[in-house]
This record gives sequence, C-alpha cells and structure tokens, in this order.
Amino acid sequence: MPVSGKRGFTLIEALTSLAILSVIVVVLVAATRATSDVFRRSNSQVETFQTARAAFQDMLRDISQATLNTRWDYDDPNNPTTYRRSSGLHFVLGANLLPSSIVTTTSSIFFVIPNSWSADPALSRVGGLLSAWGYYVELDDDTALRPANYTGSLRTRYRLMRLSGRTENLQIYNQENPSATDFTWFTSEVNAGRSAPVAENIIALVAWPRLAVSEDPDGNDLSTDYSWNSRLNATDSPQPIQAHQMPPLLDVTMVAIGEQSAERLQRSNALRTTVETALNGLFQGSTESRYRDDVQTLEQRLQSLNPPVDYRIFRDTVVIRENKWSSS
Repeated sequence: MPVSGKRGFTLIEALTSLAILSVIVVVLVAATRATSDVFRRSNSQVETFQTARAAFQDMLRDISQATLNTRWDYDDPNNPTTYRRSSGLHFVLGANLLPSSIVTTTSSIFFVIPNSWSADPALSRVGGLLSAWGYYVELDDDTALRPANYTGSLRTRYRLMRLSGRTENLQIYNQENPSATDFTWFTSEVNAGRSAPVAENIIALVAWPRLAVSEDPDGNDLSTDYSWNSRLNATDSPQPIQAHQMPPLLDVTMVAIGEQSAERLQRSNALRTTVETALNGLFQGSTESRYRDDVQTLEQRLQSLNPPVDYRIFRDTVVIRENKWSSS
C-alpha cells in the first residue's frame, strides 16, 4: 500500500511549542499575580480609609455630646462680690497631656460625656450618667491587641485611640479644689487600659477651638495653638473667656496614611522617623493662613518621599450640643 503523505510533529517542533506554551503560562501567571497584588493593595487602601472615615465620624459624634454643666455661682461664697462661671467638669485639648511613655503626635482631646458607659448593667440603664472620654493618636505595636499564643510578627502602627472610661471609675469629682493641670481623671483611665484603637494608620489629630468664621475670619480669637483648658485661670477676676466653657465650634482635622505605606515604612524601620519628620514644626500656631500652609507642607512632604506615602485628610466642624457659650 502507498505510504500516506501525512506526518507528525518533529521533536524540535514539539519542544519549541512546549517552550512557547511555557512562556505564555509564565506571563499569564505573572500578570494574574500582579493583578491580584494590585487588587489586594487597592482593597487594603480602601478598607483603611473607610475605617478611618467611620472612626472620624464617630469621634465627631462623641465630641458633640461633651458636657461641662456650666452654671453661674458666687465668686466667694463667704463674701460674694459678683457672679462667675463654675463647673465640676473639665474639657481639655492640646499636646503633651498624656504620660511621656505614650508616643503621641499632635493633639489629644478629653472631655466628659453623659452616656452611662458602665460594666454594671444597672448603671448602664440609668440615662445620662457621666463617663471620661477622649481621643488621641498613639504609636505602639500590637502586643496588647493580639490573641493569646499568637506568634506572628509585631505590627507597629500609629492608631487613633479612644478612651472609654466607665461611669463607676469617674474620678473628676474627687478633688475639692481641682487644678487646671491635674489630668488624673483621664490619665488614670488611660494607664488602666481603658483605651482601645478605633482606626489604624492615623498620624495626626488636630482640634481647633473656633468662633464662627463671620465673627473670627482668622480663627485665632479663642486659641492660638490648638489648645483649650476649661479650668485654666478660672478663679481670675475677670475670668478668661475659656473658663468653665467649651468652645462654640471645634474644627477637627485627622490625617490617615495607607496600610501599604505604613507596612513599607515599618519594614524599613522608618515609620516613626518619617511621620515625625513630616509633622515637624506643623500645627503649632492656629490661624487660618498658617493652617492652610501647614496642610500644604504636610502634603508636599508625604508626596516627596520615594515612593510617596498614600494619605487622606479628613476635616469637619463640630457643634457641641450641651455648650452654654457666653462671650462675657
């Protein structure tokens, strides 16, 4: 019988085809992995900033509920000459309010809130009982946050911390003559571990006491350094305007960085240095023009890094509902 003219692949052709197929598979795997990495990073960024935004809104809501229960009282109960504002509570914000062992950046804010936060169900059911509350930014690893026996690598991050003091532990009434600089009513709660993180990768918190823009366009009539202390010089005559009062408005700014940027900076042991350098000299003087310059400088510093640090800046104004503001 005649031999058919059909023939199979030669060995060289088969090997060539196999090599080409292998290259295609490698390219497809690499592309898939790159796409997966991009998707994972994008999801991580979105989740980070969504969590930050939710924590920011929760913080604004809590601040809006702060109270001082300010009242008018005699300046001297034994020999009264005039009335002046009085309160047994305290509203304080600024830098350097916490023990030096806690690595913080920019502002902290502490106040009293009538939310009946208690471990005792009977107290929790009584509406309006007072608790010590507050927010600050802290740099720490996650040793205290991880489950028992977990042996994974430590994650050092800047975190927005919320102090949630319990009603039964409120110490603000323990002092007969409270000092403006006695912060034990909240530092004791922080030291007792009553704080918990509400968002990671928050590097700055700036709270700015203000009047309405129409009354104070430059923003420095109430504070020139983003600070407030409702007990400061409260026994002076006449009293300063902040004595036993909360600011009528609080302009709050929070800065978050992306998780991928934070992870990269931790791996290179540069997280703290990078953040402190980026914030160096900023948010110390509170005027409208300086605030804008400080925000622009911070953005430039974060963008100039190689690679740039991903960030988001959140800003909003809080009206404190329980405030009984008086300009006199």
